[in-house]
Amino acid sequence: MPREALPDLSIALTFLRSGQGWSQVDLGKAAGISPKILNEYERGRKTLTRERLEYLIAFLGVPPERIDATLALLAANRASSRARDSETHRRIEAVAAQIGNLMAGSARSSLSLLTREGEALQARQGAEILWGHLKRRAPAQRRELVSRGLRFRTWALCERVAAESIHKAPNHPREALEL
Repeated sequence: MPREALPDLSIALTFLRSGQGWSQVDLGKAAGISPKILNEYERGRKTLTRERLEYLIAFLGVPPERIDATLALLAANRASSRARDSETHRRIEAVAAQIGNLMAGSARSSLSLLTREGEALQARQGAEILWGHLKRRAPAQRRELVSRGLRFRTWALCERVAAESIHKAPNHPREALEL
């Protein structure tokens, strides 16, 4: 007969702590609490709040969103153990886990792409403003501004000036070369 399950947050603390290779003593020292208290949290003898768990895992270098991921894995494990009597339910759990992993990977990739593209768009918008300052100046003044100011030394401004040079090349080759 199975014994009573530990609280989910207690299991998450144990998993995250041991997964990072930390002992209760090490975490206790880092967090300024007794290893005995940590043991009581992990054994479910002392109530562990979400806020307290977030505080503790911060010392491990683990972001708070990993709590939700850990709890989701725990729920999936429990669901798969309940489905052990039926081959159909086992397959459903296996496919659900695969789909979940694919969706998580897709979300990570999409968010990374959006972040990079957003940063690039912001850099290009900034470059347009910088080009507005430079294009009104004589070539010697432009070179002086660029040599003195780091704000004019960006990949996006280089890209913008190169585009201007290409635009000028057919009708104004000297200007294009200067750019």
